[in-house]
Amino acid sequence: MEEQVAQKSSELEQYLQRVQELEDMYHKLEDALEDERRARQDEETVRKLQARLLEEEAEKRSELEQIHLHQQRAISETEAEKQELEKERLAKESALQAAMKQLEELELERQGALEQYQVS
Repeated sequence: MEEQVAQKSSELEQYLQRVQELEDMYHKLEDALEDERRARQDEETVRKLQARLLEEEAEKRSELEQIHLHQQRAISETEAEKQELEKERLAKESALQAAMKQLEELELERQGALEQYQVS
């Protein structure tokens, strides 16, 4: 009988040890499951953040493209104005040259007329 009690006591100890091992394993699995849930939440948070950053980047790119187009138009307009001013400057310079030449011719005529007047 003592032998049976000892055997049952040993079996009970083994059973209780197995139950403890299973409970430990259960807690480890629960912890692992919680870690996995947190990891998925973190991944989702990161994915949403990346999507928002990509959207902001696309908006910034669009704004920069609009600024670039505006600058290109401003440069083109400035270049056209510069060319127009250069044409006007050249026309005025040409008119000034013609006026100076005409003035020189008139001065020569005046001197010729003055010399003829003095000779007569």
